[in-house]
Amino acid sequence: MKQHQTLKIQMKLMIAGSRKLAVTTDNLELLKRALDDAHCHYSNQTGELEWPSEILHGGAPGGDELARRLADELNIPQQVIRPDFQRYNPKRAPLERNTELVAAADVVIAFYHPDNIRRGGTWDAARKAVERGKILIEVCPGKPNQATLPAPGLWP
Repeated sequence: MKQHQTLKIQMKLMIAGSRKLAVTTDNLELLKRALDDAHCHYSNQTGELEWPSEILHGGAPGGDELARRLADELNIPQQVIRPDFQRYNPKRAPLERNTELVAAADVVIAFYHPDNIRRGGTWDAARKAVERGKILIEVCPGKPNQATLPAPGLWP
């Protein structure tokens, strides 16, 4: 008799955030709420209740530092993908890095600074997430979180 293996879906979560974001307890709490939102939407899409298996970020100050602290606090492994300045020019390298991060992620959290909503590298990552059919949670201090879900049929 054959034994069947059950494959567990493990959520890889990318966190993109403005470099202007202060690394504060309040912003870390906002990120935790966004993580809860991401988990709920992912569970609804896949039927799996798994917590993120990995947090992906770019290792920059601000939002990425918040991602690192969240991963450390919750004991979630993290993968840092930095821009490749040897391969790309200084303006293009972070955008190419975002492409790589989004491709590896199942869910993306975009954490904006209030003065920089839907602009810059965080917005680049958010747009790429939507284009690739990923769940996107947008966060900005003082505003409610906003979720963008893949269109029906786009989820594997």
